[in-house]
Amino acid sequence: MLHASAKPFSGMSQKPKTRMSSGSSSGDDGGLQLGVHSLPASRREPAAHEKRPHTEEALQFVRALAAFAKPILVLSGGEPLFRPDIFQIAMHGAHQGMAGSAGDQRHVDDERVAHAIVDSGIQRVAISIDGADEITHDSFRRQPGSLAAAVKGFCHLRRLG
Repeated sequence: MLHASAKPFSGMSQKPKTRMSSGSSSGDDGGLQLGVHSLPASRREPAAHEKRPHTEEALQFVRALAAFAKPILVLSGGEPLFRPDIFQIAMHGAHQGMAGSAGDQRHVDDERVAHAIVDSGIQRVAISIDGADEITHDSFRRQPGSLAAAVKGFCHLRRLG
């Protein structure tokens, strides 16, 4: 299931008409921000791929949104980079005129992934830092070295612009 959060900004009189659930979220550019959550795409839940929408469903959803407005397309929920089609979905959004954004906890530490993010049209990436030091962050993530990997991913993306 895709979850959409959309809120019209001033000057917009209607919300997107989708069969997806709605909530509120606001962008910083006066536009419409829409979150597409790929829950529960998580390393901790091996069968998660069975619960997330198929590629064609996600692409249809992006096209339906683009027909209404050109929101910021936020790809998040669980670990979106675990989806094998996440860059296809992001690129489809970019071709539809949407700015792409992604949230991930660690997986940008690979330079190839950083290049794929940029090449797919994703313009913003949120990387979670879950503590003031390595011990706190890594304990929260239950993964030794995860803070160092998050910082490494940030550095890869920063070098790419």
